Parts: sequence; structure tokens; C-alpha cells
Amino acid sequence: AVRVDLAPYFYSHLAQFAACSAVADVRAVGLMAAIELVAPAETPASLSGVLGAKFRSLCGEVGLIVRAEGNTIMIAPPLICTRSDIDRIAERLESAFGSLTRILRAQRTA
Repeated sequence: AVRVDLAPYFYSHLAQFAACSAVADVRAVGLMAAIELVAPAETPASLSGVLGAKFRSLCGEVGLIVRAEGNTIMIAPPLICTRSDIDRIAERLESAFGSLTRILRAQRTA
């Protein structure tokens, strides 16, 4: 059921974040996913190297546990998750991406 139902559902939610200016790539195999972050060109160097850690913190603030390796975010919900769990994960990611976008905009104007 995971491979046929939940994995495509999970990826369809994650794929929407590819449109974010701070996202270079979204990839997944089953319920293991990675979102590669990239700083827009005008982002100060002091922030571009720590986007992953910053995004991990923003996810934690909204109750989502993710792993950051450099500027790549790994997400791996439990295999027993449901569609509603995936919906909540996507909502929390959307909130964290909103916060990251605001931070990047503020850095550009500072």
C-alpha cells in the first residue's frame, strides 16, 4: 500500500515546493524524500551556507522533525503514516517555507 498509494501521494505534496525560489530539487523514493535548498543569488553568504540548518529549525518550530545534511533536507515519515499524516507534514512544510521566504526577503532588503 505504501508504494502504490502513500508514496505517490507524499511526493505529489512535496513536488509543489519545487516552485519555491529556495528549492533546487525535490526527490523521493517511497516515503524517503530530500529537498535540496539553494540560496537565491542575492542572499548574503552568511546565510547561504546554513539554509539547511535554518530550515530544520523552522520545521521544528511548527512541530515537524526533519534532518539537514548541508542544504539538503531529508524527510522520512513512518511507514505506518496515513494520508492525513502526510497532509499535516505538507502543511507544516508550507509554513516553514513561508518563514524561510520571509527571512530571505528580509536579508535581501537589509
